[in-house]
Amino acid sequence: MHYLYMYNSWRYLYKGQENKDLRFDSKDFNAPATLDLIFQYFRTKYPSNWEERCSLLLGLELSALRAYYSNRKYFYNK
Repeated sequence: MHYLYMYNSWRYLYKGQENKDLRFDSKDFNAPATLDLIFQYFRTKYPSNWEERCSLLLGLELSALRAYYSNRKYFYNK
């Protein structure tokens, strides 16, 4: 939803771009900031099984997701 909001707000900010095709770029969904938003949403919405749901959505194994999440926590707690 974050990227949908951003893409649509660009149409109003930049009047010359209002007719431009604003398709989602797949690279946006693999960005660390996007994954952080996904983790935050699932941790809030599904606190008991957020890891399983995130791993299914992102197509990662559970161990890979846990390792990535612990690295992100380490990154923010420097």
